[in-house]
Amino acid sequence: MVAESRGKMTAAIAKATAEIDVQNARIEQVRRQLQADVIAPAQAACSAAEAKAKGEASRYVEQGRAQAVALGETITAWRQAGGNARDVFLMQKLGGLMHTVLGTIDHVNVQHLTMLPVSADGDGATPLPARMLIMAEQIKATLGIDVIEAVKAKLGPAALPGRSTTPASAPKA
Repeated sequence: MVAESRGKMTAAIAKATAEIDVQNARIEQVRRQLQADVIAPAQAACSAAEAKAKGEASRYVEQGRAQAVALGETITAWRQAGGNARDVFLMQKLGGLMHTVLGTIDHVNVQHLTMLPVSADGDGATPLPARMLIMAEQIKATLGIDVIEAVKAKLGPAALPGRSTTPASAPKA
């Protein structure tokens, strides 16, 4: 009976030991499956995100470097140009700005164009005819009254020499 009990005990111990080995093997299997299914893809995604972030950051860094170089060259050119640098710079910018603004206009019909003189007499005063033209244009712009046309209507077209009565049309800019 003792031998039989010892045999059952030895069998139970052997079975428990075998079960421990099986469970240890299962633990290792689950660990490897977890590594393959969760940890490795997460590490790969992390590495990919890190590489993508570095790539995007390098683009900004390089753009910044290029802008810094361009700005440095602009400053050098500005210094070399001397006192006229500001005027040259503004003229260059004005050309691009005018192209942009005029590019938005499809067709412009110019009905009337007046060029007013910007030069003054020797004493610094604007000549009387120029002042009268400026005043007439200001009245027309603010009140809508065309003084020159009113004078023409009253006195006739010959009363104002040098004024064209034919409307001009400007093509698309």
